[in-house]
Amino acid sequence: RVAACSGLEDGNLVFTIYDRDRNELFCSGEHGNPPFWDFKFADTVDCLIEARMANQDEDSNFAILLIGFKN
Repeated sequence: RVAACSGLEDGNLVFTIYDRDRNELFCSGEHGNPPFWDFKFADTVDCLIEARMANQDEDSNFAILLIGFKN
């Protein structure tokens, strides 16, 4: 699970996940900007996560990104 937020409301931080070759695997902006998303992979995958504010006029000074694993 990847969870992301900035400020007091959900959906104001867009996160995009890429593989090693920078192919986009997921973008929260294409799914209504949920505050979290659960992923299932068949194998271990090295990824790059990029985050940005959904609204450039946002006043928030921080972003929180949490990555959780389930065995």
